[in-house]
Amino acid sequence: MFASGIRNIFTFKFALRIATRGDRPEISITTPYPGASPTEVEDLVTRPIEERMEEVLGVQKIDSNSRPGISSITLEFDWSSDLNERLVDVLNKLQQVEELPEETSESNVELVGGNSSPMMWIVIAPQNGSQSNPDRYRDLAEDIIVPRLRRVEGVGQFIIPGGRQREVEVKVDPKALADRNLTISDVVSVLQDNNRDIRGGPLVVGRREYRVRTVSRSQQLEQIEEFVLRRDASGTVYLRDVAQVQMGRRVQESALIFNGEPAVAIGIIRRVGANVPEVAQGVRAIIAEFQTQFDRDGEGIRFVYNYDESEYINQSIALVEGNLITGALLATVVLILFLGSMRTVAVIALTIPTTLIAVFIVMSLLGRTLNIISLAGLAFAVGMVVDNAIVVIENVFTHLQQGKRPVRAAIDGTQEVWGAMLGSTLTNVVVFLPLVLVTGEAGQLFLIWRSLYLLLLYFLFLLL
Repeated sequence: MFASGIRNIFTFKFALRIATRGDRPEISITTPYPGASPTEVEDLVTRPIEERMEEVLGVQKIDSNSRPGISSITLEFDWSSDLNERLVDVLNKLQQVEELPEETSESNVELVGGNSSPMMWIVIAPQNGSQSNPDRYRDLAEDIIVPRLRRVEGVGQFIIPGGRQREVEVKVDPKALADRNLTISDVVSVLQDNNRDIRGGPLVVGRREYRVRTVSRSQQLEQIEEFVLRRDASGTVYLRDVAQVQMGRRVQESALIFNGEPAVAIGIIRRVGANVPEVAQGVRAIIAEFQTQFDRDGEGIRFVYNYDESEYINQSIALVEGNLITGALLATVVLILFLGSMRTVAVIALTIPTTLIAVFIVMSLLGRTLNIISLAGLAFAVGMVVDNAIVVIENVFTHLQQGKRPVRAAIDGTQEVWGAMLGSTLTNVVVFLPLVLVTGEAGQLFLIWRSLYLLLLYFLFLLL
């Protein structure tokens, strides 16, 4: 029962992770520039944004990556920075960037927190006896699965490798163009001018102000076919007269192979500060619903959890629970053998949960997470609590044998040994004192020890 209670507190009151508080204060800016080469992306998109981001308060480092058709910029801030405030600054500065190409899409700004690695990988693979269709799997992932997963609390970004993305293909007939005295440049210009939304600025009507926006982005293939290439005395030339518009697939640059067959995977990256087990539980619940739905519809697919970080966290928690139970049992056996009193055992049984509750209160106030280092610190602190409790109880037991009343024996016995207990506890605390002075990213690794100093001293006061 005690272990179950501790597990409930671990799971529902704190954010659980494998490592310590390692979410670096980072903000990512992703700007698509379709069809551009890496050099064009760097010169026309990445550099103008970088120059403007240098004005953001608190920026320590700017990393950029220009790839074909996309620009990625990561801003790293000081550990003491408020990312929510910095996010507002980044958005404001991004609006001030000038001279970006018209073909660029709207920039995507997100808090990444240094969590570029997914906490969970879900593979979409064919069932036994079914034919693999990675393009179909990717359509299901982008149109149905991922939109549902975004509703899970704590889910951030998604990575979808495998399959080919859908795209609209405009296949031009060169002969039809030549007969109408048109060129490919005319087709490209019409597609760029007609398939985009344009901001019209404010419109003041009386005491009201409206934001005007021209919406012309096409939603259906028929709308693209109706684009006008030329209108003059000889008549009107539509895009359908010189080209065929159809839905196609992008050129596949990479593939995902699972058990020797093409497949698609979904990588889930958590948000900063998210509780990994809770996120994993929510994701698994939705995936289970999709599995039932797809089985009913005869899709012939199955979901495979190739990696789940919450499993390792749960294993760590189970290990700590086992250590706590083992330590409690060993302490009970030792106390019974050497003191022969069930009253002593009862005192120890009350001391351990009391001090652990104090740990959880302080950690909650300080915003600490449960991870490998903090769990190891808990086990270390519990050992000290047991040691100090044994010393106090043994001395109190001695006073009880002298004929004193229990209350007086407890007071006198504790007063005699409190100095030695304080010196012993402070000795252990001083050993870790240099870790408190570590700053930066390495200092975040040992932030929990600053809490442990307070906890260890608080344990002592509880025992006294």
